[in-house]
This record gives sequence, C-alpha cells and structure tokens, in this order.
Amino acid sequence: MAAPPANLRATFELFKFYRPEVGLVQLLTDAGVARLSPRQIYHAVHDRPPDSLQVALPPPTNYDAVNVFVAALSSLEFQENFAARLLQAFPKKRRLFFVHIPKTAGVDLARHLISRYPSISTTLLDRTLTPTSEQIFLAIKHIVLELLCSDTIFISGHTTLGGYQAWGGNGIRCQDHVFTVVREPLEQIVSQVNYTLTRIFSEEIPAPADTAGWRREFAVTEMLPQLSREDVVQLARRILRHPGVVVPNAICTFLGGSYERSIAQTVAHDLEVVEMKRLDAWAEQTWDITEKTKRNSSTKFVSMEDFSSDDQDYAHSIVQEDLRYYDGVMAAYERHGGTSVRGSQLVR
Repeated sequence: MAAPPANLRATFELFKFYRPEVGLVQLLTDAGVARLSPRQIYHAVHDRPPDSLQVALPPPTNYDAVNVFVAALSSLEFQENFAARLLQAFPKKRRLFFVHIPKTAGVDLARHLISRYPSISTTLLDRTLTPTSEQIFLAIKHIVLELLCSDTIFISGHTTLGGYQAWGGNGIRCQDHVFTVVREPLEQIVSQVNYTLTRIFSEEIPAPADTAGWRREFAVTEMLPQLSREDVVQLARRILRHPGVVVPNAICTFLGGSYERSIAQTVAHDLEVVEMKRLDAWAEQTWDITEKTKRNSSTKFVSMEDFSSDDQDYAHSIVQEDLRYYDGVMAAYERHGGTSVRGSQLVR
C-alpha cells in the first residue's frame, strides 16, 4: 500500500506522476491520501497546522480526504506560496534569482535560462495571470522531474528584490546568485510607452488581457490605420503620464524602493548588475549564449523628441532616483571594466 505524502517534499514529488488525462483525484487516491486527517493534509500541503477547530477535525460523516487534499492544492494559499514552499522542499538546490525589471530584454534572457535549468516563473503565483490550478500542477511536474538532473533552480518574473526577500529562509540565501539588468532610465521610459502602444495596436484575436486592459484604460476604439500621427503621439503622451503603466523610478522600485535602499540591497546581496548594452557580451561570457534574439520587442512609434518639453521635463522628474543608480553602475564599469558589476563594486 502506498504511503501518503506527509510533508512538502513528498507532496511535490508526487507530481512526478501527474497526468491531466488521468486527473489529480486518481493520483491522490492511488497515493493513499484517503487515509489522511485534515491536520495531516494541512502539513503536507501548507506546511502548517489548521487554523481553526472547524477544519482541524474531520466531520462525523461524509469526510472525503481526497477532495480535501484537492481543495488545498487548488487554494489561493497554495498558489501564492508554492514557489517558496518548493524551494523549502529542496533546500540543497542552488537558487538563481533574476530580478526582471521591465523593458530590459529580460524575456530573451529568461527564455534561454529556462531551457537550461528547472525554472519557476513567479507569474504562476498570481491568479489573475495563472487562473487554473492545472497550469500550476503541470509546472510542478516539470520542475520536480528536471530537478533530478540539476543542482540549480532558476526563479524569474517581474518580482522585486524585496518580493524574493519576503520568502524568508525560502528565498535568497548567501550561497545563491541574484542578478538584474538595468537600462538608461529615459530609454526605458520610451521603450515602455512603445511597448504599450504595440500591445494596444496588436492584431491578435482574441486580444490578450494586457491589450484589452490598456484599450479600456485609454479608451482606444480605433486601430492604427484609422489614427493620425498626431493621435498616436497624443496617446503616447497619456501613456507616459500614467504611473500605473510607466512606473516612476522603475529600477529603484524593483531593487529597494528608494535610491539609498536600492544601493544597500545591491550591496547586501552582492547583486550582479548588467547594463543592457553589455547584456549580449555578458550572456555569452557567463552562459555561453550566442543567439541574439529580440522577443517581446516593440514597434518604435515614438522617441523622446516626439514629446513636448513639458512631457520631457516630466519624464526626467520621474527617474531622478534611477539616474543616480544608473550613473553609479556606469561609474563602477569605468573603475572595474568587465561585462557586469557586483554590489561590492558599486560603492567605492
């Protein structure tokens, strides 16, 4: 008779045998889950005891441990915490964290590394981006199987450095490697505006969620052929001034929240910082990646010169912290050379 999973490691390893066509219920039934109490299920899935008497004790009739286990695995708590819990279950694996700041060619880099390491995308933790549990279950299956032949786990997504730190001992440790890519802040702003325009004018059917959302947000009802050049520039100006789309001081937002905090966190984690124009050279030197791809690239609808002087002043005003950080990175390159700089090199 199979021994039911009694801890996180056993639960995750059970997914090696998950097949959507067979289903989770059959997998859990064959694993002996029907013999587990609610308390045992909580520890096996959430690594904690039940938080109330009502859920700690099985009901006197009609208790179905398999369905309780399925509900736990399908819960928001499991989805939001599964990355940290999976790392907790495999503590001997080295962790490679990518702090992916938007519009820094990070999609290309992540795709190369995903093909080399067992990988966790933090989009899986967000129910609005990953709405079905089946996607998570398949991701766990692939990760656990790939871990059999790798000593490293790659973690990526638009997650801040603080977000990874919030995982506590299941996040960044001294022996782990953390890196990011930064871009000249004003170039990054223009790229974000162009990316948003590219998505708004996308001809994909059905429209992806981001495309539909931005069309609603900016009340775009006509497509590009019907819009004049002036209409496009006016739309770009509105996008520029929308803080939910063009995030002020994006570098510092992702690395610490303020310039001073970002510097402190960069040093504390000995963060490896790659300037975007040096990314290809760094990727080849570090990972032997020679392919030059441009996935997720944008159409160049506008440049900074297309904006009014007031818009340009506004753009400068929302990147002052980032400019200080970026200038510090470039100064470190001047002092040390190479294709990247480490946190320990950023401060004289």
